[in-house]
Amino acid sequence: MRNQGVVQQILAPYISRNEKIIGWLRFALIFIVLPDLYYTQMKALDYYWDIAFIAYFFAALVTAYKWGTQGWYKYVVITLDIGIVVFSIWSYAPVANPLATFVFMSLVSTLLIILASLRLSRQAVVYALGISLLSLFLVHQIVEGSLKMRIVPTGLVVLAGILSFLIMRELSTMLVSVYQREKASSFVSPAVANYISQNPAFFAFSGQKTAWAILFIGLRGFNLVAAAQEKENMVSLTGDLYRNIVEKITEQGGAIDKIVGNTVVAVFEGPITGGGETDRAVMSAKNIMREFARLNEERQRNKKAAVQVSIGVHWTSVSSPPFNESDQIDYSPIARAVVSAARLQKLGENYQNKVVISQSTYDHLGDRGSAVEQGKTILFGDKAESPIYSVSY
Repeated sequence: MRNQGVVQQILAPYISRNEKIIGWLRFALIFIVLPDLYYTQMKALDYYWDIAFIAYFFAALVTAYKWGTQGWYKYVVITLDIGIVVFSIWSYAPVANPLATFVFMSLVSTLLIILASLRLSRQAVVYALGISLLSLFLVHQIVEGSLKMRIVPTGLVVLAGILSFLIMRELSTMLVSVYQREKASSFVSPAVANYISQNPAFFAFSGQKTAWAILFIGLRGFNLVAAAQEKENMVSLTGDLYRNIVEKITEQGGAIDKIVGNTVVAVFEGPITGGGETDRAVMSAKNIMREFARLNEERQRNKKAAVQVSIGVHWTSVSSPPFNESDQIDYSPIARAVVSAARLQKLGENYQNKVVISQSTYDHLGDRGSAVEQGKTILFGDKAESPIYSVSY
């Protein structure tokens, strides 16, 4: 499926690395086999089998670099690993201690299950557990012994399978989350990147869409204000302005994306239908306008320069998570929405004390009574002009 392919794409570098680690661990077993080659009383058949084992360890290491990320590869090597151990037990069954042999097989099975979890695949863990239980059954048939004495080792193998499955699931989830956050940081602030990577609705791989209303706020008049005030007073004023903006945004459930220079970007997120994110974003913009109107009235009474604010609001929808045509996670729709909101904010400088919104924002706005069309413009990523509207506070 498409979503599974994206997960595999994200995990592929880790799977490849871990498969190579497993290959080197397997290859290290040649140091156990090599001393047998110098045993003068070894039978010719045993000698040939040791050579075959060494050749397998070497071949498995080489193929891990070539096919380690292929889906079928892990099942082949798991089967061969288990098969070699079962064959070795069968070869030495006449002279081996039955209970010790079964415990040895249980330990090997547990190790193979743990290694399967490093492949970051639930199917690999389940397969390793299944084939391990089958191998324990075969070993039970090969070597004689009490069934009761073998229940505990078998139970430990099952427990190892369950724990490995759970650990692998958490580990792969963590790696996907880290990847998502790193990719998102290329387009939005770390705070919003962290939010969308931890939001189950956004990264549920459901193919559903979520709605985003982007609020872009620009402040003007700082040069006049700065020229008339002391540095300390300017810092205090700036802090008060941004504090008021943040309060009005968070009151409506918005999240601050970034504050850079004299601009503030906020995000309002909701379901694709009936989420109210557009109304909350516009209401937040109106409240900011009212607050600045009150502030400027006070400043005018004190014969101080006014601080102007212009706001643009743009609505967009984003797949959960956003896929591009190559089935790769793509955050550019959010980036385009931010640029479009910035364009609306810039146009808002021509409409004093009014919020400028796009056609998509207007279409998803519950209360359109105060919205007035103000012509048309081309927003980022669009090929044709679309209407823009001003909203009085």
